[in-house]
Amino acid sequence: MDNNTLETLRAVYLTAEDLRVAASILYNAYHDDPYFIEVLGKQDIQQYEQKLRAAIREELNELWQQEQALIGLFDQERLIGVACVITQQIPLGECRYWHWRLKMVMGTGWKSTQGLMEKESCILEHLPSDKCGILQFIALVPNEQKKGYGSAVSRGGTELVRRTTTARWYWCICDSPISPCCVCSTRICQSSRSEYWSS
Repeated sequence: MDNNTLETLRAVYLTAEDLRVAASILYNAYHDDPYFIEVLGKQDIQQYEQKLRAAIREELNELWQQEQALIGLFDQERLIGVACVITQQIPLGECRYWHWRLKMVMGTGWKSTQGLMEKESCILEHLPSDKCGILQFIALVPNEQKKGYGSAVSRGGTELVRRTTTARWYWCICDSPISPCCVCSTRICQSSRSEYWSS
């Protein structure tokens, strides 16, 4: 990635008008994700794609309604990347709101909704404190991948969050089969399941 390209990139909080494009970027990025294939079931490809669209749409809408950090990476006026951070200020996992559960069940089915809540509960169990958030989604448009923009989404998102909070933020990538990512604003200890680094 050259300096001219870097100058045209900006990370900003998404607006309501950006959510449809963000959902499309996330759908394309997560279409072949092993976790979603396992939870949503890919025996019937059309049904899988419908469930994946519903899961992403409902999660984005819930994050938006709960005023969570939905960060977009723009190349001039074009949205090319998305990062969504959810904090523990709202119920997660088995404690999710009933309206979220109902919408997810209607869009993805009971078993899939249970799988999504179990994933969050598993992640929550491994976070070092309740001051942590989960990087729920991170994605780039397919034709902009392998150009260094992934790190730009991470850096831009980190900087944007850093400007809006007094806490120091850390990123972690957990190496579990469900491949969760987390953001934490407290000092983190090394665990056997996760790799942490300061941003």
